[in-house]
Amino acid sequence: MKTITFYSYKGGVGRTLLLANLAKYLCRFGQKVFALDFDLEAPGLHYKLTTPESRKELAGKPGVVDYVYSFVAGQERPPLLAGYTLEVEGGDGVRGNIRLMPAGDVSTAEYWRRLARINWHDMVYSEGSRGIPFFLELKAKIETEFAPDYLLIDSRTGITEIGGIATTVLPDTIVCLLLNNPENLEGAREVLRSIRRTRRARDQETTEVVPVLSRLPTPDQPYEADLLEFVRAFLNEEAPNIEDSLSLARVFALHTERSLEKKESLLIESADADSLLLRDYIHLIAQLVPNEVLLPQIVSLVRQVMVGAWDDPENAEKALIALCERSTTEEPFQALLKICLRTKADKIKTLDYAVKYWRMCGRADDPLLMAALRDNYAPGSGGQPPSVPLEFVEAVWRAQGARDSVVGQRLVRASLHMKQPELAWKTVESMLANDAIPPAEAGQWLGIAVGAGNAALAGRLITRYKKDLAAEARGNRAFSSSWLTALVALGDRQQVLEFLDEDLLPSAGIQSLVDYYQVLLQTEREDASSRIRQLLGELPVGEISYLQTAPSTELRAFWGIVDRLKLEEALQSRLDAMFPAEFARQSWEKIKQNRPPSSPGD
Repeated sequence: MKTITFYSYKGGVGRTLLLANLAKYLCRFGQKVFALDFDLEAPGLHYKLTTPESRKELAGKPGVVDYVYSFVAGQERPPLLAGYTLEVEGGDGVRGNIRLMPAGDVSTAEYWRRLARINWHDMVYSEGSRGIPFFLELKAKIETEFAPDYLLIDSRTGITEIGGIATTVLPDTIVCLLLNNPENLEGAREVLRSIRRTRRARDQETTEVVPVLSRLPTPDQPYEADLLEFVRAFLNEEAPNIEDSLSLARVFALHTERSLEKKESLLIESADADSLLLRDYIHLIAQLVPNEVLLPQIVSLVRQVMVGAWDDPENAEKALIALCERSTTEEPFQALLKICLRTKADKIKTLDYAVKYWRMCGRADDPLLMAALRDNYAPGSGGQPPSVPLEFVEAVWRAQGARDSVVGQRLVRASLHMKQPELAWKTVESMLANDAIPPAEAGQWLGIAVGAGNAALAGRLITRYKKDLAAEARGNRAFSSSWLTALVALGDRQQVLEFLDEDLLPSAGIQSLVDYYQVLLQTEREDASSRIRQLLGELPVGEISYLQTAPSTELRAFWGIVDRLKLEEALQSRLDAMFPAEFARQSWEKIKQNRPPSSPGD
């Protein structure tokens, strides 16, 4: 039996609600739970774990206060605890059970009279007192009579004798809930130090402490990470007696759940897969409950679901989703992704499951995640990337070697679309470092670099994949234009010479013509005029029409070349060859009207 006490220095932190959610969670996965309400002056555990109907059973039922009072008053107590407890409804299909020992019937005056007559200080601290043995005996009785896997104790807030029993005498683990203010942090730190000091004085093993910062707003990274680290460092500050100092490895977070402000409920029993607080609960539970405790139960449930999964994938999917929402184990997520990939389920839905797997289990190296990305992470119409966190795509891509060109290229394009160029270029750099760009795809990667204006990276790609790029450019003049644009930006004479040596022509367009003329000038090619004349004679209708409306800033370089090489007649001949005479004449007049006045020859 593992005993976990839930403590907070002040109230209003969600302590009792957390305990109730853990109890229901453990019960769902076949564990036997005994819940003990030690918050005797403000008991509320029975409200969290029972329904209004079952709560009627509490009327007149004795509880913790009555049991302790009978000891203090020297009265004879029943040999069994069953009369002080009630069984909590677990729900349909639940394998475990929950037994609750409430504080007592708080609706009666007798409860409060008995509580007031208990002298906790004398019971615990007076000479020859048997308070501590009494509570250890209570714990032993619980274990003997009910054999629970977990004893969960809801402790009194602040610094009290009963709180001291719950935090120093009984637990194996203390979950300490905090708020981010000096009163809470300083008070909780002193209590935790005193627990450490007390257990050391009694030669008891150090209790595991799990600090939890509660009531956090919506996540704001990196602020939240910094806050959690600040709290951890504050709690771990060296105590006046160094032996009392804490050494906490991590502080967990519980975020605010606005829906609970309207109506309190147990999120573990809800179907709200997007609840941030539910996700927090699951991560915290993974710390409190060893994986080997729940894994056999979860694996068994997954196997049962998968038996009929291919005959009825829809119902199998629903059952697996329910498991995924309440688990940090990989098996239900893996089974769910297998169904989605095999049945070619909706792309967005599949990616959503993959992201939840990554978030809940903290794993990025599962090949199923890469398969989900390869099959589903592709831009939609208009180049819009799927609504998937880029940090997820990058984590999976890097965890699996940063070599997958398909996912890598989609990550780059999505990063540029989301205005995160640093991530895009970091991805390309990793592909280059890993020699992972297939030669046949080099042109696509060059096009990305040129389109985003990264001339330096384009130059590196050209240097690395020159032969492959040349082969592609011979059959793809649009790609040749991308290469040319990169060369103009780089201004590398040697690379320009090598491009021209390949005898490549860009596509016929105004900008390509300007770029091509610049590289021809750099190398003093004698055939510059004939090559530009060739491109001019191939200008398509769209480019000719653009000459009529384009801004002068874009046309100056073009008209400068036309005038310098005396190609105005050739340009007019191109119009005559494309259009009927009258339309060609009108078009030429419009082109002349749109010609920048600063161009030579005007």
